[in-house]
Amino acid sequence: TVANIQDPAAFYEDCALADLVIARQSAPAYCPAKTVIDADSLTAGGIQWLRWDAGKAAFEVRPAIPSLNRPWRIVPR
Repeated sequence: TVANIQDPAAFYEDCALADLVIARQSAPAYCPAKTVIDADSLTAGGIQWLRWDAGKAAFEVRPAIPSLNRPWRIVPR
């Protein structure tokens, strides 16, 4: 299951129920979801690439663009 969290109040319930949590905010440390893509991972890796691995019953997640060294990209502080 996937939860797209838009309200931080939803973390408590959605983290406990979803396999994949996607949020523009930083996920709290108590989030037990198997896979979390949040503000921290988006800042570090940009757009994420996902693939469901049925054998592992989990998502494979990696940055969609391996090298973020682009002249037009603003480097996070």
